[in-house]
Amino acid sequence: FLMFTAGVVIVALAVWYTPRLRTWSQAARRANAQLFTRVQETFQGIQAIKAYAFEDANLARFRTDSGRALDTAFALRRDFAVLKVAVSYLLALVLFATDYIATRFVLAEDAVFGASLLVFFGMSVTRWTVAAHQARRSRIDAFSLHFEDLVRVWCFAQDMAVGLDRAFWLLDQRPEVRDPAEPVDFPAVREEVRFRGVDFAYSPDAPVLRGFDLAARVGEVTALVGESGAGKSTAMALLLRLFDPDAGNVAIDGVDLKSFRVAELRGQVAIALQENVLFPTTIADNLRYATPGATDAQIREAAEVACATEFIDRLPAGFETELGVGGSLLSTGQKQRLSIARALVRNAPILVLDEPTASLDADTERRVLANLKNWARERVVIVITHRLSTIRDADRIALLADGGVVESGTHDDLMASPGRYHDFVTAGEAHRG
Repeated sequence: FLMFTAGVVIVALAVWYTPRLRTWSQAARRANAQLFTRVQETFQGIQAIKAYAFEDANLARFRTDSGRALDTAFALRRDFAVLKVAVSYLLALVLFATDYIATRFVLAEDAVFGASLLVFFGMSVTRWTVAAHQARRSRIDAFSLHFEDLVRVWCFAQDMAVGLDRAFWLLDQRPEVRDPAEPVDFPAVREEVRFRGVDFAYSPDAPVLRGFDLAARVGEVTALVGESGAGKSTAMALLLRLFDPDAGNVAIDGVDLKSFRVAELRGQVAIALQENVLFPTTIADNLRYATPGATDAQIREAAEVACATEFIDRLPAGFETELGVGGSLLSTGQKQRLSIARALVRNAPILVLDEPTASLDADTERRVLANLKNWARERVVIVITHRLSTIRDADRIALLADGGVVESGTHDDLMASPGRYHDFVTAGEAHRG
């Protein structure tokens, strides 16, 4: 009876204590995440930290974050220990009480409780003896150990439950962009990518695109220009179906993007991001990242279009050169050319370049753009850029402002009639001057 009562009390104590354990576990995980973020930011921004002599301030922030992580971890372990000690003391008290009662029973040679039932099951112990006392003690010891193990596992489970809650929350999220019930096979792109009357907003009170219309034709380089926040990158996100428009549609040769499987659509669009992401492996493996089956000839052809062979061939190991973390062995311009080449290796019918020549010198930029125009004869190429030299070489320019395309045409045509594009270019040239 005492052991049963102790078990009920321990279970009630564990249930009552669970919210406190989970609260500290959540705090500890948040503090650890913040600490790891701080460490990652420090390594990524080590050059800026040194350049601005920010070491002491950054160290102070690190100490604050690490102190918070230590304090929350200590509080969590402290509460674990308190619960375990409470259970151990309760079990010890029960053990002492049962030992005392059993000893008195042995000395008095009292009958064992339920003796007739024990005889019925073939057991000969009907009165308290030293042997019966020892048997009872061994069973209670085993019972106590099981309870202590149960409490330890319970404490561990509460910590795990917090992490699993976050993981299950993430797994329960359903993407807003989904495959259609009856998907259409992706066509060979022969005419254009067209945005028709597209409206889009990340939040209801902050529209980004309003009545957005744009046609990017096969065989042309279409440049999207405009001030920061005009919606250039958002338009490309809609092309990749990272989001769906709130109104209007995006179509390829007249077929709405929502008619295609998402994975198939994205497999037909190659993109070179403004941020040059390279992996700590060989140049060849980096170029094959999105196209694992690409041959050596294909990656060399793409590198030649991006003018990357100029420096790759000078490296001792050529395409087999290990780049290190973040491509640390290369300059920013070299990384950018590899990023362009990686997009070209995919040989997709639609190519999106986000600030593709921002880190290139004027001569390299001119040659890369000339190569891209030749490469794009049977493809749709969309370039997001602020550089006037890139804009001038585009076949079609679309100036974005106020959520839509306010002017469109070639550079010469747009400059011939003073307007917003003329002002944009003039302001850019004045800034450069």
